Amino acid sequence: MNICIHHGSSRIGGTCIEVESAGHSIILDAGMPFDVPTDLSPENILSPLVFNGPDGSPKAVDAVWITHAHLDHYGLVHLTPSDVPIFCGRNSFNLMQAMAMIQAKPQNFQQLRFYESFKQIEIGPFSVTPLLVDHSAFDAHGFLVTADGMSICYTGDFRAHGRKKGLFERLIKTVQGVDALLMEGTLLGERSGEEFKGEAELEDDFAAVMQGTDKLVMVSCGSQNIDRVVTVFRAARQAGRMLALDLFTAHILDVIEGHPRLPSIDWPRVRVVFSPATARPFEEAKLQDALARYRKQAVRWPRIAEYPERFVLMVKPGHIRPLMNNVPDLSGAAWIYSLWPGYLRQEGSLARLSRFMKERGVSFNFIHTSGHARASDLKRFVEAVQPKTLIPVHTGSPDQYHELFPNITLLEDGQRHLLERE
Repeated sequence: MNICIHHGSSRIGGTCIEVESAGHSIILDAGMPFDVPTDLSPENILSPLVFNGPDGSPKAVDAVWITHAHLDHYGLVHLTPSDVPIFCGRNSFNLMQAMAMIQAKPQNFQQLRFYESFKQIEIGPFSVTPLLVDHSAFDAHGFLVTADGMSICYTGDFRAHGRKKGLFERLIKTVQGVDALLMEGTLLGERSGEEFKGEAELEDDFAAVMQGTDKLVMVSCGSQNIDRVVTVFRAARQAGRMLALDLFTAHILDVIEGHPRLPSIDWPRVRVVFSPATARPFEEAKLQDALARYRKQAVRWPRIAEYPERFVLMVKPGHIRPLMNNVPDLSGAAWIYSLWPGYLRQEGSLARLSRFMKERGVSFNFIHTSGHARASDLKRFVEAVQPKTLIPVHTGSPDQYHELFPNITLLEDGQRHLLERE
């Protein structure tokens, strides 16, 4: 087998990996990099060698496999040739479609196929087994690929400290002794010494803030970070408060299939809060039926203003004006920021929201944990799996792998590596 990391050998985001055997290829992820100029077209971002040979002729690409619904892993998948099937998890597709509809950028997957966790699929000379992993994106997977009597594991994005941390132990058992391990290292480098609380431990931290004030509590977290939404709901219940979801988070929960234990707008302690700014994308996407359903479960702003001690509000930058107009006195209220802190240092909508909260006398509380594996967990993973070779991917610090792990093969973007039997 040949391995080629087209994008992502020495940076975080934009991952795209090719595995080739007997003249056939599969592509693992087709992500949009974080750091590309906004005026650069997608066609000029994806390497032309992903789907074509050096002479420009089409390759025999059997399929594209998407690990999860984060743009840095699927953002360029629409460039897949129309005759190449795209495999992803059903709920990952639902999340991608929800994002695309709200952003008025519908995805057109002409040959879409769904995989199921831990069920092997044969395609060309390859056997591919999707491996459900714990990550901040719902329905995230890694892949075990076998061909030519050899095996490759691509972890995708994963961690060991989320609500589904048992999947980390299952992954170890499933991929022990693989010939090549392509492992993410997002938190290596400056953050390699950091330790994080587990997702379940955050629940008590959230609840303490919610119980520490009789004013409104507001939370900003990723709508697709379903583990975090569950944590916020459970903490709100612990604090005797009702959870008021923003429209987008309500919609994300609504499109997920087969998980009735996730918080739902139909639950008695869950409501939806509207604002013109957050409703407008739904109207433009012609999602009137969804809006009508969410309106039946809406809580009005005057009620939040009258009984702030009863609510935890999932807040987005689009809520600034409704808060100004309907909840003029926010002194003593609490804002829990549960996202990467770097967003606040960038001049954007979250920075504006932060300034608004500060100007209104709202207390700032940072409660967060990463969606990526800690360095200590990566070391434990490699020691247990004992791959014959370890290839860095999705990391800004590939050189640090030599300091932490044995049997490292460093690749540059576009470099091919022949995996040979011993």
